[in-house]
Amino acid sequence: MDVEEFIKRNEKGLWECTICGFTAMSKKVIKQHIKNSHPDALQEEKKDEKRHNDEKKNKEKKEKRKPRPWHSFEFEPLIDKEVTVVLRNGSIVQGILKYETTYNLVLTNATITGTKHTAKVEYLIINKSNVSHIHTEPTKLEPVEGE
Repeated sequence: MDVEEFIKRNEKGLWECTICGFTAMSKKVIKQHIKNSHPDALQEEKKDEKRHNDEKKNKEKKEKRKPRPWHSFEFEPLIDKEVTVVLRNGSIVQGILKYETTYNLVLTNATITGTKHTAKVEYLIINKSNVSHIHTEPTKLEPVEGE
């Protein structure tokens, strides 16, 4: 809370501390009085304000944390099937989807085709946040130029 909220003008035109009734002709003197004489009142208000702001921030964070598509999509029908996974960086992965976790897909006998290289691996773990899309239709892999 701001010091201003503890200051008012009284009927005589003087500035007054609303906490204790102290008066002065200068608003600056009243502000200094409140800071020096009533720091507890300011601290309590700051704590309440901070608590309120923290609660508001936490609520906003929770609202922003809505599930992303790769968390909510069910991959179970694709388990033990040959799939093609297109990653966000443009790489293509083909393999057998063995299982999924909350955040990852696990493929076996996978072929990874990047922008410059192709590789075969026995097991591959892909974080779902890197997946652009996935499908079961085979994609024709062509050799990358320069190999």
